[in-house]
Amino acid sequence: MKEVHLLGLLLLIVILVLCFFKFFREGFTTDEQAHDEFSKKYAKKYNNVGTALVVSKNEKALGEETGGLFGNIQDTMDASGKPIQQVTNPYPLEGGRSGMFDAIDKCEAVKTANCSAFDDPSFSKDCGLCLELGTNSQDKPQLGGLVLTAKDKQNGKSLQRGDFLAPYDPTVGTCPAGRMVANKAECIRLQNELNCQKSSSFNSPNGCSQCYDDTVYHVVDRNLDEGLIVGAGTLMVIGSGILSYSESGQNNSGVNILSETPLSIPLFGPEFNTITLNLKAPPIPVPYDDGDIYSPDDLIIFNNTIYKMVEGAGAPGYAPNRTGDKLWQLVGSYSGYIPPPPTFIAGYLTGQTATGSFSLDLYRIILTDSLTGRKPRTMEAITIEGIDCTKMSPGFGKKKMNLTARSPFTFVDTSSQEASLCPSSPFVTTEASSNFLQSDPCYKKGSGPGNYGLECLQGTFLNNGCTEKGKGYPKTAANSASLLYDNNGNPLKLEAIADAVYKSAISTATGVDSNGNQMSITDWSNASEFCTGVAINSPCDMNAASGPLSSDCIVYLWDNQGENKKPGSTYSLGNLARSMFPKGRTNRFCSRQGSFAPKDLNGKENPTNMKYWKKLGGVSSVKAAMTQLHMNANSDQLTEDAKAAFIKQCYGIIPGSRPKYVTSFQSDTSVIGSPDTVAGGSGAGWSL
Repeated sequence: MKEVHLLGLLLLIVILVLCFFKFFREGFTTDEQAHDEFSKKYAKKYNNVGTALVVSKNEKALGEETGGLFGNIQDTMDASGKPIQQVTNPYPLEGGRSGMFDAIDKCEAVKTANCSAFDDPSFSKDCGLCLELGTNSQDKPQLGGLVLTAKDKQNGKSLQRGDFLAPYDPTVGTCPAGRMVANKAECIRLQNELNCQKSSSFNSPNGCSQCYDDTVYHVVDRNLDEGLIVGAGTLMVIGSGILSYSESGQNNSGVNILSETPLSIPLFGPEFNTITLNLKAPPIPVPYDDGDIYSPDDLIIFNNTIYKMVEGAGAPGYAPNRTGDKLWQLVGSYSGYIPPPPTFIAGYLTGQTATGSFSLDLYRIILTDSLTGRKPRTMEAITIEGIDCTKMSPGFGKKKMNLTARSPFTFVDTSSQEASLCPSSPFVTTEASSNFLQSDPCYKKGSGPGNYGLECLQGTFLNNGCTEKGKGYPKTAANSASLLYDNNGNPLKLEAIADAVYKSAISTATGVDSNGNQMSITDWSNASEFCTGVAINSPCDMNAASGPLSSDCIVYLWDNQGENKKPGSTYSLGNLARSMFPKGRTNRFCSRQGSFAPKDLNGKENPTNMKYWKKLGGVSSVKAAMTQLHMNANSDQLTEDAKAAFIKQCYGIIPGSRPKYVTSFQSDTSVIGSPDTVAGGSGAGWSL
C-alpha cells in the first residue's frame, strides 16, 4: 500500500504543478475575478464546448460531441494498479446535445443549395446556405446548410458595402468567401449569379452577361438597381472632313468638322444600338462663280480671300462683298491657306470601369461602310491620347464614308458589386454583341443546341469543376455527343450542358446526388469517372492520402473490407488472428463489439470513436492505428493483464482470469510420531 500512496502523492504534485503553469500562462495568477470574467465571456459566446474549441483553435469543426475532438488514448491503471488504456476527454459535453449541436443536425441535414430551405423558420433562424462546396462540422465536403447564428448574421451585415452581398462566415464549418447567404432574397440573388457563371449563357438567368476582359459570366440586372447601368460608352474621334452622326432611337445627332482635337460623342442608347457616322471630304476653296448656288460649309476664293458659307441663299448671285452680308464668314487670306489632309476618321470607344478607363479602337466596332459594302479601308495605325487606333478612309474612288457602328458593351456603376467582378472592362450583355466581337467560342456563327464546337464544350466542362482526364471531356467531335444530347437524343442548350457537368462535379466531391441523397458506390464512381476519370471502388477512395475520411470509410477499414482491394487489408497478423472455433479457421479481426469500434453490431455509430479515428488523417494513418491495436490485442509479448484493455477495445471481450489448477490432494502437516496421530488422528499414520 505504501507504493500506491506514494504514487498518488506524486500524481497530486504533478497536477498542482500543471495547474500552476496553466494559470501562469493565462495571466490570472493574482486575479481570480479576471479569470472568471474571461471564462464567462467565452462561455457566453461559445458555450462550454465552444470555449474549449477556441482554446484548441478548432472552433470551425465542432462535430457531434467533443470526445472525438479532444479524446486521446491514455495509459493509466485501474483501482488494483493494473495498467489499462482508455479514451480521455478533458472537455465532455454535459447534459446531452446542446443547442449548438441541435443546430448542426438541423442545418447540415440540408444537402442542396435550394433557396426554399429558408421557408422553414427554424432553418432561417439558426442556419445559412453555402452555395458552393465548403466543409461541415466534421470537415467533410458540404453543399447546403451550415450553422449561422443570429450574432454572426449581424456581424456579416455590419461588414456589408453598398449593394454588395454581406460577407458572412459560417459559425461552424467553412464556406468559400462570398458564397454564404443568410436569407432567401440573398440566396436567389447569389444563386442566379452562380447559375450564370456555370451556364455561361446570355440571359440565363435574366441579366447573365460576359465580362469582356476575362470572359467570365456575371448577372447584370438593372431591375436590381436602377442606377447600375450607366451607358454604352463614349466615342472619341479625330479626322479630316465633315462628320454627321446620329444614334438610332435617340435624340443624339450633330455635324462637326473633324480636326486633330478629339470630338466627344456620348452614347445614350443601349448596347448594340446602331450608330451612323457619315463623313465627307472637307471643302476645298474654289474661285467664286456668280452663277453657282452655294451651300453651308462651301469655301470660295473672293478677292484673294477665303470665305465659308454659313447660311444657304438658295439662289446664285450672293457675293460676299455685299454691305451687311451675313451669308459668308471670313476664313483668311488665300495666300496663307494650307490644304487639309485627305479625308479620314479615327478614334476609340471609351468608358469608366472600377480600375480606370477602358478603350477600344473605333475600327473594331464598325460593321460596314455602306458605300463599299464592306469594312472601311484602313490607312495606318496612329495613337490618340495614348490609345492605339486605326485610320479609316473612303473606298477607292470615293469621297465619302457612310459607316454603321455598334457599341457592343455595357458600362456599369464603378462602385457596384458587378463592377468589382469585372474591374477592368465593360460587360457584353447580348448574344449579338458576343457574335460581333467573337468574345466567346460558344457564340460563334452557327453555334447552337446540338452544334456547339469543341472549344466551347471543353471550356464548359473545365469551368464547371471537371478535368481533362474525365471520360466526359470532349476531346474529339465523336465523343462530344454525350454532352450535346440528352438520353432521348434531343439537343441540349448550353445552360443544360453546364448544369449536368456541374452536378457531376459536386457528386464526385461529396458522394451526394443533386437531391441531397447519398449515392451508391456504383453511381458515385460513374460520376467521378465522367468528371475526373477516377473510379471509386470503395468509400475510402476519396481524400485517401490526407483525410479527413468519411464515416463509411472508417467503418470499411475497421471491418477489413479493403482486403484484396485497393485500400488493402487493415490487419496484418494473418494466421495469428484466426481461431479454430466455432467452425474452421475463423478470422479474428477487430469486431463491431470492440469498445473502439466506429459502429456497433446494430449499425449505430459511436460518435466519440468515429471522431477519434477521423482525427488521425488519411487511410494509411488510420490503418496503422487499427493495425497496432489489433496487434496489441493478439500480442504474445504482453502479459494477459496488459492485453486485457486492447482485447476489449478490439473485440469487446473482457478476458477472465486464467483458471488455477486446484488439486483435491491435501498435504499432511502432522508431525511424525506425534501422540495425536499415533493415538488415532484422522491423517494417515506413519510408523517406524
